[in-house]
Amino acid sequence: MVIALNALLLGVAASSAQTTIIHDSFYDDQDTALPSHVPDVNLTGNPWSMSGNLSTEGYPYCVNGNASFFVETGAGISLQGYTLPSPNLTLSATLFENNIGGDDANKRGMYLGYFRGITLTTNVSTADFTGLLLDATDGSLNLLNNDSSGNSTVVSSQAYQGDWDSTQDHALSYTIDTVSGSILSATLDSQNYSFAATSVFASTNLNWAGLGASDPVGGPSRGFAANFMLTAEATPEPGTLALVGLGGVGAWVCTRRKK
Repeated sequence: MVIALNALLLGVAASSAQTTIIHDSFYDDQDTALPSHVPDVNLTGNPWSMSGNLSTEGYPYCVNGNASFFVETGAGISLQGYTLPSPNLTLSATLFENNIGGDDANKRGMYLGYFRGITLTTNVSTADFTGLLLDATDGSLNLLNNDSSGNSTVVSSQAYQGDWDSTQDHALSYTIDTVSGSILSATLDSQNYSFAATSVFASTNLNWAGLGASDPVGGPSRGFAANFMLTAEATPEPGTLALVGLGGVGAWVCTRRKK
């Protein structure tokens, strides 16, 4: 009985290990611009905001399970005014970037991460952006960090593990520690990637969580994203911790009695 109780309590604790802050499947019956689209889950209560060269490229929009980004456009949901439940945040999305090209390996592909500010007066959608850019040509992961001027520069890069195929969907997920500013873990197409300790994901860089497409050559390239999600490691409630502790005490008592 005690074993069953402990299993139940541990199961309750495990089931609350993650809090979904934002989830967007981008499903919509109409071709809807992201600012007018409501995510499936949005605990911040903020709408999508646009960045990049919207006057030339047009607004990102969603239809039938995909968000479509013309190159040099991006989108983010503000995290300002919302208290994050944990310093460990995990961003994930499925990316498709078949016809994105260009000569600049640092800016050709789709990116997933955080904006310090949403910039509409530039044709570079990665301005004020910190996060990972998936290179559309070779599948490498480039860690971008915005500098004091608002430009994003490459901090480090990891080569794609396996045979890159730009005509397929690619699942990207990574977890950051907002205290240290480092990437704790990263996964691309079920393969693990390691990045050296860094401080780029400081709290001042995390005003918006978002994504977008980039191509230094410009249109008519487009990138597509699906299943955008931001989660956090939830801290167990004090009552749950007390129950788990009580279960442990019960198990110890039963052991003592058997002796």
